[in-house]
Amino acid sequence: MSLIENKSKITKKDILDFLHNYSLKNLWLVAICAIAAACFGFSIVDGKLVYENYIFIVISILLVIGYHFILALTFLTQLKNFSEINNTYSFEDDRINVVGTIKGEKESFNVKYSSLFRVKETKTCFYLFVNNTSALIIKKDKSNYTKGDSNKLKKLLEMKLTIIQNKMKKNKAK
Repeated sequence: MSLIENKSKITKKDILDFLHNYSLKNLWLVAICAIAAACFGFSIVDGKLVYENYIFIVISILLVIGYHFILALTFLTQLKNFSEINNTYSFEDDRINVVGTIKGEKESFNVKYSSLFRVKETKTCFYLFVNNTSALIIKKDKSNYTKGDSNKLKKLLEMKLTIIQNKMKKNKAK
């Protein structure tokens, strides 16, 4: 018996929002590389720090711009033939049942709470990560809920994740 039910229509905009919010997380690494590249242009002349080689500034700027360009190009290529996804999520005591329709084809699968990698919440969605790069997108708008609401879902997810974390701590202690 489901505790909460949600029907979410996933659009191209939802996917782009997800990709933008969670794929740019490695930007700090690119920024560190850019700063390091810029630092190679400095040298010490007569006890003073002098910037001699501007090519490193150009390289650092191109590194950041290139990262964004390649990322955006990858996103747009992946979404070229995207069709809306209609997912029905049934949150049960031990798992989440997902029934999705893509291009008229139905697909269903189950996700155990214990297999969730992490959960993120935005103003409009919950992202239930099943690995580091893939997530179930659950819309928070109350019109999407046929049973329960986003507040009940948040409490359920918090409870399930707390139970999972406590089990993991006990297993590590053994």
